[in-house]
Amino acid sequence: MNRIHTLSFLLFLSALQLSSSVEAQTPVARAGVRQQKTIFHYSFNGATSLQQVDSLKAEILQLLPEVISFKARFKPENKQAELTLVVVEYFPRPESRCTFNAVTLKTLILRHGYDPVELTYYYPEK
Repeated sequence: MNRIHTLSFLLFLSALQLSSSVEAQTPVARAGVRQQKTIFHYSFNGATSLQQVDSLKAEILQLLPEVISFKARFKPENKQAELTLVVVEYFPRPESRCTFNAVTLKTLILRHGYDPVELTYYYPEK
């Protein structure tokens, strides 16, 4: 009987720890902050290899924390590339969060010596 009480108590503590860690991971939802997902497509000229584009990718992911997904397409015959970024922003923004800025993205593309061509974006269906 004592063993059952001990097991029940340990199970209770495990469940309590699990629920507190889940609550700690979702403070945004609990505070009434809404999330906006935006998909950006940015094409540019001047890329000579996929490795160059991957170097740009690493810098973008480091400097723009709102980017949660990144995909690059490279067309060697045209020396063209296109970036597809999924960005998540929160509204109202917590004071500690910076906001995604497409100008920063363009600046990074220019810094790598590429010629920006077109930026398009859309809000996916929920």
